[in-house]
Amino acid sequence: MVSPNIVGDILDIGCGEANILKMFDYKIKNYVGIEYDSTLVEKLNEKYPDARFFQKDLDEDYLNLDMEFDAILLISVIEHILNLKHLLKECRMYLKPNGKIIIVTPTVTGNDIVHSLGAILGLFSKHARDDHIVIFNRKRLDNLATTLNLRIEKYRKFELGCNQLVILTRNCP
Repeated sequence: MVSPNIVGDILDIGCGEANILKMFDYKIKNYVGIEYDSTLVEKLNEKYPDARFFQKDLDEDYLNLDMEFDAILLISVIEHILNLKHLLKECRMYLKPNGKIIIVTPTVTGNDIVHSLGAILGLFSKHARDDHIVIFNRKRLDNLATTLNLRIEKYRKFELGCNQLVILTRNCP
């Protein structure tokens, strides 16, 4: 879903094991990963010396980066963030003029039905659904984007309506 937008300078927020870097390194000019787990950040900096990784608390910390990005990825992240306006303001600040913020997040259907059933069946962590602070629908995402002077360039549900892809860009001045 996100692969057409993985090109150039990439900021991967909530990067985990940096799977995007592993999968698309040939399309990436510069890669910066942000992760909460400081031990993981240390390992990633050793494993990928040509990339940069930083430990940040996304609800509170400022990103303090020295470049702008073609794509900022928030893959399975925003549903875990309490202070989302802070995070998206930070993202907007580091977005190149034609850059995109790419969000993948569960829908209400995906969260309430699939995660609950998956937890009962042992397919997902029993805490997976409980870790989600806010579940977004199209209207809530549109309102959030408007508040931050962004716009939804693309919106699409996928995986039988359980997840959603949102691509945000800057509003024209």
